[in-house]
Amino acid sequence: MMLELRELVLVYQQAQLDAWLHGDRSLMPAFVDPRDLVRNAPRRHFGEMFVLRHYNETAGWKGFSSYALGPELPGSQRRKVGRAKIEEIIPRRALSHLRALRATTADKRFGGGTPDLFLYDDAGRYKFAEVKKRADRLRPPQLRCLAQITKALRRSLSPRGKPSVHAQDLHSRS
Repeated sequence: MMLELRELVLVYQQAQLDAWLHGDRSLMPAFVDPRDLVRNAPRRHFGEMFVLRHYNETAGWKGFSSYALGPELPGSQRRKVGRAKIEEIIPRRALSHLRALRATTADKRFGGGTPDLFLYDDAGRYKFAEVKKRADRLRPPQLRCLAQITKALRRSLSPRGKPSVHAQDLHSRS
């Protein structure tokens, strides 16, 4: 299967990252519950929130960094609202097909390779974004998951439109 990803390069200021690392969460969109962030990985969440804010401010998209595509991590309260939104927006048949494709132990238990962000808009359109900073690259489990999403969700075209899969690359500018 040929997988085509659209790359969007976003540039942040070093001062924004420094402020984030010192506890400034003003970068987070208002609809994000700060309790959804894992406190021990602030650098990772900076990139996610930077991209989520970009999509919200430029196109009105909302989204989650804490969600689950399937039954993985069933007791996770952080993923509960995001999982429910996925089940609300993605057509049931397509979501069932995606869940059937995600059959490895890592997929089922931990959500191996799941994209960093699930984004949606008020019209019911949705997309997934994988956030990368600096020299970070897509890993095989991430590529496999993006291919599974593409296969399962593009196969079922609904009135909500085609889902899209994006890879993001963040660069610092001092």
